Amino acid sequence: MNHKQTGIATLAVTIILILIASIATLYANRQAFVFQKTSANYYANSKAFEAAEAGANEFAARVLSDLNKISTGTGTVELIQQTTASGPGACLTNFFNAYKFTAPYADTANPNQFANDRFFSKRINTLGVADALGLGYQVTARMSGLNMTITSTGCADDSTTSPSNTAPACTTAGQPRATVTVTLPLKGVFNPSKSAFSIKGYADAFGAISTLPASGQPAAACPIMSGDSFTHAGSVDATITPFASIAALTPDQYFESFFGAPKSTIKAAATAAGTAYPGGSCPIVPSPPPLTIWIDGDLNLTGACTLKANNIIVNGNINAGAHPLNATGLLYGNNFYTKAAQVIYGAVALAGNLDVAALNQPLANSSGVISNNGKQDGVMATGLGPTHAAFGTISVYYDPSKLKDPSPPGGTGSQFKAGLWHDF
Repeated sequence: MNHKQTGIATLAVTIILILIASIATLYANRQAFVFQKTSANYYANSKAFEAAEAGANEFAARVLSDLNKISTGTGTVELIQQTTASGPGACLTNFFNAYKFTAPYADTANPNQFANDRFFSKRINTLGVADALGLGYQVTARMSGLNMTITSTGCADDSTTSPSNTAPACTTAGQPRATVTVTLPLKGVFNPSKSAFSIKGYADAFGAISTLPASGQPAAACPIMSGDSFTHAGSVDATITPFASIAALTPDQYFESFFGAPKSTIKAAATAAGTAYPGGSCPIVPSPPPLTIWIDGDLNLTGACTLKANNIIVNGNINAGAHPLNATGLLYGNNFYTKAAQVIYGAVALAGNLDVAALNQPLANSSGVISNNGKQDGVMATGLGPTHAAFGTISVYYDPSKLKDPSPPGGTGSQFKAGLWHDF
């Protein structure tokens, strides 16, 4: 091979090597650019996720602040308020929804959820200055009973300087976003607007039932509520509309709709306070009246019984028989079997029925004829009222001032529960 041919071959090889090196350099630069862009996107998305979490936490903190204001009766609420609707049509709403969202956020037709065009929205600031990444969030929420579902969307590269409930952050197409949802159990307290006399099951009474307010106290928005039929031969202070959705609750769900905590929590608090008693006859209660009396089993009266506490909880039946019970506070029990006049200053809630005895139990009428106890024996036409229905006047002097939250401080407050976060 002559020198000319050798030079041409060397040049060709050199050009090829340079071309390969150039391609390799371009590929490396492209990969570095892609990595840099991927890293930037990952960082932006990660910060958007943090913004979403920050939004959910901030929203929850303000809800808890509102709950404290509602509980103490002080301050102005921001996001939620107590449900205070009245009238037969509103009774069911009051019972299942102790709270509703305030007007700037609530859906007009359903105040237990945010309107589609309303948001709780903020920019994230550091030391009073908007974050350089343009981080913000928009939050919506809905309530079902004593649970609130919070959905928070966080974003980066947001240019909304002053988000509002109608012009939120995180609406720019293509910006990094992340969404989280969380369930916030709301701390329940007995809602005085619920009812003076609430019965999950049926009532079969032969005698007057009074639910007038105590002196100086407001009338209950819903004087009487029942889940099943409400039969009576005497006068009653209100028209009763049975609600099947109340009857469908389990006893534990019914309990928590009043107290916002499971039985085990309330029982533990009463036990710690020394005011938990076994089932049996009327217990001797200390003075002054305690927060809660817990009777773990049936309360079987053998004579007149007086009980005073903010919460008188019978974890069983109240078997009054022919003996009077004089109770002050919220009287809660399963079935209330009575054939004597009963007086309660406060309110009554029964997870079972009001009757003289258990359903279908054989009973003798005034002539000695045996027949099974029914759900509607109290009406005059049956002639069974005096023997087959709760007999005697039941007077409930509604007094919300006698009702107080039985949950121990810090024990069952509203808080996020482990495992409730879901990231999208």
